[in-house]
Amino acid sequence: MKKVLHVLCILGMMTFVSKAQVIENFENFIKVHTMANGHLDVPAAFKVVANPLKSDANNSDHVMMFTRGFDGNPWAGFWSVLSVPVDLTADKYIRVKVLKPRISPLHFKVEGGTSDPPSFEISPVNAQTKTDEWETIVFYFENATGTYPTIVFMPDFEDPVTLTEDIVIYFDDIEVCNTPDGPATRVIENFEGAIPVHTMANGHLDAPEAFEVVANPLKDEVNGSDLVMKFTRAFDGNPWAGFWCILPQPIDMTVNKYMHVKVLKPRISPLHFKVEGGSTSNIEIPSMHPQTMTDAWEDIVFYFENATGTYPTIVFMPDFEDPVTLTEDITIYFDDIELTETGPVGVKNATAGSGMVIYPNPVKTTLTLDNLQNAERIVISNLIGQQIIIKNNIRESRTTMDVSSLARGIYIVSIHSKDGKTETGKFMKE
Repeated sequence: MKKVLHVLCILGMMTFVSKAQVIENFENFIKVHTMANGHLDVPAAFKVVANPLKSDANNSDHVMMFTRGFDGNPWAGFWSVLSVPVDLTADKYIRVKVLKPRISPLHFKVEGGTSDPPSFEISPVNAQTKTDEWETIVFYFENATGTYPTIVFMPDFEDPVTLTEDIVIYFDDIEVCNTPDGPATRVIENFEGAIPVHTMANGHLDAPEAFEVVANPLKDEVNGSDLVMKFTRAFDGNPWAGFWCILPQPIDMTVNKYMHVKVLKPRISPLHFKVEGGSTSNIEIPSMHPQTMTDAWEDIVFYFENATGTYPTIVFMPDFEDPVTLTEDITIYFDDIELTETGPVGVKNATAGSGMVIYPNPVKTTLTLDNLQNAERIVISNLIGQQIIIKNNIRESRTTMDVSSLARGIYIVSIHSKDGKTETGKFMKE
């Protein structure tokens, strides 16, 4: 399988991160937009999944799965604006591998070109002949020339549609070439951009299908990614259920010792992270601070204080309850695995509507609270609600507090006003 260059970008959360190494953010795929797919005309109709049928025709690890709505239009499928337009001046063939449960026409379209007309929609050179196995379908754009930024794929172009229930179609390896069966001159997408995660200790779901790259189910200020990893955690798995991965390039933890992972979980439970195969012994640790949120994105940080040198293998265990008390499978999402030089950073300087400001954040010794509105009392608490520092009789709109005695971690500051209202914010103590 041809390998796509990893182009990884950081979606930073509410602070500055120095010298970060993004290990994986699951964004290295063309962005597919669902179209004309009936009741499934949503991003979730497309998922990057494990190849359901590895064979000589397609031995990829990952492919795209499309759930085709029974009530969709004949042209149901996807469109995508490519980061680099496809050039069809000399290379006029586009190939796609498909695995379909029924025989039906397929269409491919290129749009927005420099040619006249600027768009071409065609049927394949070879009609589909196989079901439930991989087949390469070839489209010949004889009259296209120049560059085209947009591609459109319609893998089930029956007109009219006669389906009575949804069907699942897989496709892979969208390639440009100058002969129908020659080597590819450009791989538009092969869905292999993510690190190869290996499922471990996951009970009846101890299979590659337990992990899927899917649309972000909850975009927010913590995680605005388009794509994230979905993990179906089996109720009968071990505490250490999760994944391991040999990275394309080992991570160096000589200076960068903080591992960040954004998670969205349906329950509170411990999380573990492990690095293996380094110049020192393998190191497995729990997160610096416990998970505090459910059904919302949260930045979880692991501090590898004693790690140094390079490590080729990482292991993530996002639900390390021991013993496991689940009675049914649960779904966990995670994203943006990053190695940084700094610790927890998921806190804001500014909080709610009054415009109150907390700085510096992170803080070492003196915390300043500015633009206070009728404040009377300030309370600093830890994440389990224990009140640690209290300051009464606030008279000014700006005040300072000595936090040098606090241990490293995240704290909640509550400002109680004279009219009975309370504002809260978070800060990080270095």
